Amino acid sequence: MSYQNSYSTEERITKFLRSHPDTPVQVVVGYASVWGLAWLHRQTKGRRVHLLIGDMRKHHFARASDIDKQQALEFLARPDVEISNWYKKKPPPSEAHIKAWMIESPGKVAVLTGSANLTKQGIQHNRELMVEPSGKDLNYAVSQINQLFDDAWDYKAKLRQNIADEISVSAMTAGRQQYRPPAARNSRHHRYRQRAPAKGRYRSPASKKSDGCMLSLLAVTMSIALVVAITAILIRTTFRKASLMP
Repeated sequence: MSYQNSYSTEERITKFLRSHPDTPVQVVVGYASVWGLAWLHRQTKGRRVHLLIGDMRKHHFARASDIDKQQALEFLARPDVEISNWYKKKPPPSEAHIKAWMIESPGKVAVLTGSANLTKQGIQHNRELMVEPSGKDLNYAVSQINQLFDDAWDYKAKLRQNIADEISVSAMTAGRQQYRPPAARNSRHHRYRQRAPAKGRYRSPASKKSDGCMLSLLAVTMSIALVVAITAILIRTTFRKASLMP
């Protein structure tokens, strides 16, 4: 099957699925998201799906709209949907990183493989490469995908719980954000105004400190002027007495 260059990744996958209707589909991706699960749910209604995700860490399924979360849970609630996981913790660690879509029917098998993960970036935004192998390449792809599914383990219940937990966390966060205490009640200005007298102009502690400095400076200036005046009087008195002496 050939594709025109104008096809996007989403169009290529959609066309591949529609070219093989009503048959089970096996999907292997390194990463997936809540958006990706919701998208796959819409694309595969009425057909069996076995999805294998390599990296199942919770943060991949955290940020999503409420609609996508609900559709993802509907997808995981379907009895015709299986979710698997495969990775190894022992050094060197490894995980399933293949990106492939495989459809098997009696006497026929087809694979679409490339670089796109089951995420909004991979399906709609990134520049990805998705091709259909044939001949020996097709046989090799089918054997690798089948072996991966044979070695994987079920992860459906755990994934459903992770997404449900994220919905609960989002609801709690939204509830906390509803209350906004008045800004004035938390400000220093409000506390000072509470202690200020009912009448008269409000004066902050900073202005009071400034007034105190001005009074001190005025007192020092007056003291110096008084000393200078007294000194001048004493000098004039001394010269007058000296001039009166014989």
